[in-house]
Amino acid sequence: MLSGDVVSYTGGTATFANKNVGTAKTVTATGLSLTGTDAGNYTVNSTATATADITPLAITGSITASNKIYDATTAATIASHTLTGVLSGDVVSYTGGTATFANKNVGTAKTVTATGLSLTGPMRATTR
Repeated sequence: MLSGDVVSYTGGTATFANKNVGTAKTVTATGLSLTGTDAGNYTVNSTATATADITPLAITGSITASNKIYDATTAATIASHTLTGVLSGDVVSYTGGTATFANKNVGTAKTVTATGLSLTGPMRATTR
């Protein structure tokens, strides 16, 4: 642009090549145009590319544990795995893991801790 001219590059929509997490992913903008009092004095491309990142979405996993009869161990059984915050249409499961009670003693509403849980789905597995 020449000094003093009033021109802006505006509008358009931008899209990533796919929805998956990644760094320096190509983003394509289309429908770009010039606005401003001096826009008619210039031409410009209506499509442009840039790069940007898609970062992972934080979701929450939880488990429930089965009650048991005293057996002098802290071993616990995972009864169910649940995920909250997964986007509609994405195929993700919360699987695996081993669980233990905080101690071996009889009690109600005892804390159970699980380790080795994983997210699984078509893209890849991630251990949490």
